[in-house]
Parts: sequence; C-alpha cells; structure tokens
Amino acid sequence: MDYIKSSDTLKSMVGLSLKDRCSVLNARYDTKIFNATLLSKIYKLMKIKKKRIKWVKVMNESRQNNFAKLKQDLANEILLAEKVAG
Repeated sequence: MDYIKSSDTLKSMVGLSLKDRCSVLNARYDTKIFNATLLSKIYKLMKIKKKRIKWVKVMNESRQNNFAKLKQDLANEILLAEKVAG
C-alpha cells in the first residue's frame, strides 16, 4: 500500500485513467487483482483526491524563434495598414 499512496507513484500515474493504473499495479503485484472500483475505494480510504492539473504545451526552439519572427512581421504589417488607412 505504501507504493500506491507514494507521491512518486501518483505523479508518475497522473495522466492515466483508473483502468490503466490498475494495469500497472496488476503487473507490479502478480498476486493481487486490482480493478477501477477497488482502486477508487483505496484512494478514498487513503484520502487521496483528484487534483486539477495544468497541462502546458511547449514549443521547440526552432518553432519558437520562427513564431517570434512571424509575430513581429504581423505587428509591422498592422502598423503599416493603420498608416495607410489613417
């Protein structure tokens, strides 16, 4: 049970559904049979709650540099259009 409630285990399983977590636990413990209902009851008994997780999409460096250039070009085009219109 220490493995199930350890923070490292919970962090490593953060993106998995209860069914997938049970598959991981069943592979680790050959003698025990985990299912989603049992795991949710174990979490309730241990007072482990769901937390909202903020997922952040990260751009690679070359895309980020290209994005900065395109952003600057667009800002320049907007300024030019405002000058022509006004």
